[in-house]
Amino acid sequence: IKEKMWPLTVDNLFMCGHSSVEQLRKLEILTIGDLANADPQILVSHLKSHGLTLWEFANGKAGDKVVRERVESKGIGNSTTLAKDAESEEEAIKAMSASILEYAVDFYKDFNFWASANNKKAEIPYVFKALILDDVAKIGECIQCQVGEI
Repeated sequence: IKEKMWPLTVDNLFMCGHSSVEQLRKLEILTIGDLANADPQILVSHLKSHGLTLWEFANGKAGDKVVRERVESKGIGNSTTLAKDAESEEEAIKAMSASILEYAVDFYKDFNFWASANNKKAEIPYVFKALILDDVAKIGECIQCQVGEI
Protein backbone atom coordinates (compact mmCIF):
# COMPACT_ATOMS: atom_id res chain seq x y z
CA ILE A 1 0.00 0.00 0.00
CA LYS A 2 2.76 2.43 0.95
CA GLU A 3 4.71 1.90 -2.25
CA LYS A 4 1.89 1.77 -4.77
CA MET A 5 -0.98 3.78 -3.33
CA TRP A 6 0.51 6.43 -1.09
CA PRO A 7 2.26 8.40 -3.87
CA LEU A 8 -1.07 8.76 -5.76
CA THR A 9 -3.19 11.87 -5.41
CA VAL A 10 -6.24 11.55 -3.14
CA ASP A 11 -8.64 11.75 -6.09
CA ASN A 12 -7.52 8.21 -6.97
CA LEU A 13 -8.88 6.85 -3.70
CA PHE A 14 -12.22 5.05 -3.67
CA MET A 15 -15.02 7.25 -2.29
CA CYS A 16 -12.90 10.42 -2.50
CA GLY A 17 -14.90 12.70 -4.75
CA HIS A 18 -14.52 16.32 -5.79
CA SER A 19 -15.83 17.81 -2.52
CA SER A 20 -13.59 15.60 -0.40
CA VAL A 21 -10.57 16.42 -2.56
CA GLU A 22 -11.22 20.14 -2.06
CA GLN A 23 -11.58 19.76 1.72
CA LEU A 24 -8.40 17.70 1.89
CA ARG A 25 -6.54 20.21 -0.30
CA LYS A 26 -7.42 22.95 2.22
CA LEU A 27 -5.82 20.76 4.88
CA GLU A 28 -2.74 20.39 2.64
CA ILE A 29 -3.48 16.69 2.15
CA LEU A 30 -2.67 16.01 -1.48
CA THR A 31 -1.65 12.35 -1.67
CA ILE A 32 -3.08 9.14 -0.28
CA GLY A 33 0.07 8.92 1.85
CA ASP A 34 -0.66 12.39 3.30
CA LEU A 35 -4.17 11.19 4.11
CA ALA A 36 -2.93 7.93 5.67
CA ASN A 37 -0.56 9.84 7.94
CA ALA A 38 -3.06 12.54 8.89
CA ASP A 39 -4.66 12.73 12.32
CA PRO A 40 -8.04 10.96 12.02
CA GLN A 41 -9.61 13.41 14.50
CA ILE A 42 -8.77 16.36 12.25
CA LEU A 43 -10.31 14.54 9.31
CA VAL A 44 -13.48 13.82 11.30
CA SER A 45 -13.73 17.46 12.38
CA HIS A 46 -13.64 18.59 8.73
CA LEU A 47 -15.26 15.69 6.85
CA LYS A 48 -17.35 14.02 9.57
CA SER A 49 -17.50 10.21 9.47
CA HIS A 50 -16.53 10.25 5.79
CA GLY A 51 -13.11 11.58 6.83
CA LEU A 52 -12.54 8.52 8.99
CA THR A 53 -13.68 6.24 6.16
CA LEU A 54 -11.19 7.87 3.77
CA TRP A 55 -8.42 7.58 6.38
CA GLU A 56 -9.20 3.86 6.79
CA PHE A 57 -9.16 3.31 3.01
CA ALA A 58 -5.84 5.16 2.74
CA ASN A 59 -4.41 2.83 5.38
CA GLY A 60 -5.82 -0.29 3.75
CA LYS A 61 -8.37 -0.78 6.49
CA ALA A 62 -12.01 -1.26 5.73
CA GLY A 63 -14.58 -1.86 8.42
CA ASP A 64 -16.58 -4.23 6.25
CA LYS A 65 -15.73 -7.88 6.01
CA VAL A 66 -15.79 -9.47 2.60
CA VAL A 67 -18.39 -12.20 2.63
CA ARG A 68 -18.98 -14.44 -0.32
CA GLU A 69 -22.56 -15.41 -0.66
CA ARG A 70 -24.40 -17.13 -3.42
CA VAL A 71 -27.44 -15.47 -4.85
CA GLU A 72 -29.96 -17.65 -6.59
CA SER A 73 -29.76 -17.00 -10.28
CA LYS A 74 -32.98 -15.80 -11.87
CA GLY A 75 -31.95 -16.80 -15.33
CA ILE A 76 -28.85 -17.28 -17.37
CA GLY A 77 -28.88 -16.22 -20.98
CA ASN A 78 -27.22 -18.04 -23.78
CA SER A 79 -26.56 -15.17 -26.14
CA THR A 80 -23.08 -14.53 -27.45
CA THR A 81 -21.51 -11.16 -28.09
CA LEU A 82 -18.45 -11.31 -30.25
CA ALA A 83 -15.44 -9.17 -29.36
CA LYS A 84 -15.46 -7.80 -32.89
CA ASP A 85 -17.70 -8.09 -35.91
CA ALA A 86 -17.20 -11.33 -37.77
CA GLU A 87 -16.10 -10.95 -41.35
CA SER A 88 -17.58 -14.28 -42.42
CA GLU A 89 -19.97 -16.98 -41.30
CA GLU A 90 -16.99 -19.26 -40.68
CA GLU A 91 -15.37 -16.69 -38.37
CA ALA A 92 -18.65 -16.14 -36.49
CA ILE A 93 -19.20 -19.88 -36.03
CA LYS A 94 -15.64 -20.37 -34.75
CA ALA A 95 -16.05 -17.55 -32.21
CA MET A 96 -19.47 -18.82 -31.10
CA SER A 97 -18.17 -22.39 -30.81
CA ALA A 98 -15.31 -21.27 -28.57
CA SER A 99 -17.78 -19.28 -26.45
CA ILE A 100 -20.15 -22.25 -26.16
CA LEU A 101 -17.33 -24.56 -25.04
CA GLU A 102 -16.14 -22.01 -22.48
CA TYR A 103 -19.70 -21.65 -21.16
CA ALA A 104 -20.08 -25.45 -20.92
CA VAL A 105 -16.81 -25.82 -19.01
CA ASP A 106 -17.84 -23.03 -16.59
CA PHE A 107 -21.23 -24.72 -16.15
CA TYR A 108 -19.56 -28.05 -15.38
CA LYS A 109 -17.04 -26.53 -12.93
CA ASP A 110 -19.76 -24.78 -10.91
CA PHE A 111 -22.73 -27.07 -11.54
CA ASN A 112 -24.54 -26.26 -8.25
CA PHE A 113 -24.63 -22.55 -9.07
CA TRP A 114 -25.69 -22.92 -12.68
CA ALA A 115 -28.21 -25.66 -11.91
CA SER A 116 -30.19 -23.21 -9.75
CA ALA A 117 -31.05 -21.12 -12.83
CA ASN A 118 -34.67 -21.12 -13.93
CA ASN A 119 -33.79 -22.04 -17.50
CA LYS A 120 -31.50 -24.94 -16.60
CA LYS A 121 -33.68 -27.57 -18.27
CA ALA A 122 -33.32 -25.84 -21.61
CA GLU A 123 -29.57 -25.39 -21.23
CA ILE A 124 -28.37 -28.72 -19.85
CA PRO A 125 -28.66 -30.82 -23.04
CA TYR A 126 -26.61 -28.26 -24.98
CA VAL A 127 -24.02 -27.99 -22.22
CA PHE A 128 -23.57 -31.75 -22.06
CA LYS A 129 -23.33 -32.01 -25.85
CA ALA A 130 -20.62 -29.31 -25.89
CA LEU A 131 -18.72 -31.11 -23.11
CA ILE A 132 -18.97 -34.43 -24.93
CA LEU A 133 -17.77 -32.93 -28.22
CA ASP A 134 -15.01 -30.97 -26.39
CA ASP A 135 -13.78 -29.49 -29.65
CA VAL A 136 -14.47 -26.06 -31.13
CA ALA A 137 -14.55 -27.40 -34.70
CA LYS A 138 -17.03 -30.18 -33.82
CA ILE A 139 -19.27 -27.73 -31.96
CA GLY A 140 -19.11 -25.41 -34.97
CA GLU A 141 -20.47 -28.20 -37.17
CA CYS A 142 -23.63 -28.21 -35.01
CA ILE A 143 -24.28 -24.48 -35.45
CA GLN A 144 -26.64 -23.45 -38.19
CA CYS A 145 -26.82 -19.78 -39.20
CA GLN A 146 -29.46 -18.11 -41.29
CA VAL A 147 -28.56 -15.28 -43.61
CA GLY A 148 -28.42 -12.00 -41.69
CA GLU A 149 -28.37 -13.72 -38.30
CA ILE A 150 -24.68 -14.36 -37.89
